Amino acid sequence: MKTKKSPLQHISSFLHSLSIKEFIPKHGTNKPFSMSDYAINLDFDILEDVDMPDKFIVRIEININNKGKKMPGYAISLEADYIFQIT
Repeated sequence: MKTKKSPLQHISSFLHSLSIKEFIPKHGTNKPFSMSDYAINLDFDILEDVDMPDKFIVRIEININNKGKKMPGYAISLEADYIFQIT
């Protein structure tokens, strides 16, 4: 199998927001937690401009331990845009 150059090229990235907060419960914890215990929410959208059909933006929003009852540890939120071009 021969490798071929991808027509999809990453142009740039923009970090819009990043938040990392420590969450310590008032009454301690009874058991240790692993990363798989945390609620992770990943949303993305693909944005296109009719005037630039060869470029598009992938917008990503990641939230870890931010919804509902928080678990001990960290609450993390991130929003970023990635711009791609098809050559």
